Amino acid sequence: MNAAQVDKALNPDLGRIVACARDTVAQAGVQPSDIHALYFTGGSTGLKLLTDQLEAAFPEAKAVRGDRLASVATGLGLHASRLYGGQA
Repeated sequence: MNAAQVDKALNPDLGRIVACARDTVAQAGVQPSDIHALYFTGGSTGLKLLTDQLEAAFPEAKAVRGDRLASVATGLGLHASRLYGGQA
């Protein structure tokens, strides 16, 4: 399978993800132009096709990219620290 075939296969699912993001923003009563940042971290944000589509859906937003390999684990560590106050 080549890159064009992969893009074609993924496009319907990615379109649903972007539609869901737009719908979420609309349900929150926010305009797409009010979104100032898109934070991409981990998992599917490694798919350039997805991030490109999200950036196109929210053109006023600045794309911010986290550490795809460690940001989720870092967030879990911070949350655990808040919950347990550094208790071992």
